[in-house]
Amino acid sequence: MNFYHLNKLKQLSRRLIVFNGRDEVFLAGLCMGADGAIGSTYNFMGDKFVEIYHLFREGRIEEAKALQTRANGVMKVLTEVGVYQGIKYILGLLGIDAVSAGGPLKL
Repeated sequence: MNFYHLNKLKQLSRRLIVFNGRDEVFLAGLCMGADGAIGSTYNFMGDKFVEIYHLFREGRIEEAKALQTRANGVMKVLTEVGVYQGIKYILGLLGIDAVSAGGPLKL
């Protein structure tokens, strides 16, 4: 979420590949130099984020913002029902068994 640091990392070397990590600010990360992102809703909305990426690269920022806003509406609902529970439910609707996914490892 720290776009200042993301941008500073990118300035160190153009060869450095930097990923943004928050779905709801994907476009903002691209604007600050991120090469891509790693996120949880990409598992079922990947096509939307690929489209945002292409729109951004084409300079069609307003269209990318509109699509980011729509995706953020889905994320708003997920935060209301529980992000991971909601994602697992949606993946189940898509025929992907994510219910039996394990929890975090305890060391």
